[in-house]
Amino acid sequence: GGADETGALLKSMTVMQDNIREMMTREKSLRHSAESRLSDALETSREGVILVASDGVIVLANRQLRDFFPAIADRLVSGTSFPEALRLIQRQLRAPDDAVAGASGHAELELADGRWVRMTTNGTSEGGSIIFFSDFTAIKEREENLRKAKQEAEAANAAKTRFLANMSH
Repeated sequence: GGADETGALLKSMTVMQDNIREMMTREKSLRHSAESRLSDALETSREGVILVASDGVIVLANRQLRDFFPAIADRLVSGTSFPEALRLIQRQLRAPDDAVAGASGHAELELADGRWVRMTTNGTSEGGSIIFFSDFTAIKEREENLRKAKQEAEAANAAKTRFLANMSH
């Protein structure tokens, strides 16, 4: 640009364009960094995670999820239909005829190998879903041990009652 008004205006517009480019580059970098941190956090989580888009397609499935379901790990990836993934997961259950909770809520799933996984589904603001799978086998084992201990205590109490009733006669 020249030294006149038009030249000054063109120079000002060039500076503005450079500033906008710099801001856009910075925003892209920040967005990429945030996405990377989120992806790293989900990938290193002890929870299995599936992020489903509003169209029902898996956007993200972490390594822990694939570890829960190794026989179908190659199908639990970005781009897979979530309803198809649910059908595959259902086949990995000890009782495959048990329905898997779908779009909302919680389900306790007993895997064929005896592990227990709790599935929790939440909606996202964009109309999709995020599903968490948590291993709670230890809790189920404690519940079973308590149930057995209670049964044994009740049986011992009934035997004592019978014994005392027989002794008093």
